[in-house]
Amino acid sequence: MEIQETVTKCFATDMGQYGSAGARVKIASFGFVTGGTLVYFGVEDCSTERSRVSNAGGKVIRSKMSIGKFGWLSVCIDSEESLFGLSSTK
Repeated sequence: MEIQETVTKCFATDMGQYGSAGARVKIASFGFVTGGTLVYFGVEDCSTERSRVSNAGGKVIRSKMSIGKFGWLSVCIDSEESLFGLSSTK
């Protein structure tokens, strides 16, 4: 499945202060999703975690891709078919 997303708003963070980062992203290939929240887990490197997802029974549906100055992300489905993301700075 090819995923085409468009970031419509970024919420940057300062890792030295309390708070969280985020982005509002339109993913055209998913259509309307009830709830619409995609949780991203911060990891050291998205590429490294890819094998862990597969070994745990999940699937990587969008390999590591650049999101410019904000780093990298991957989109995955876990063994219970819940969508989640991975986010890294390298």
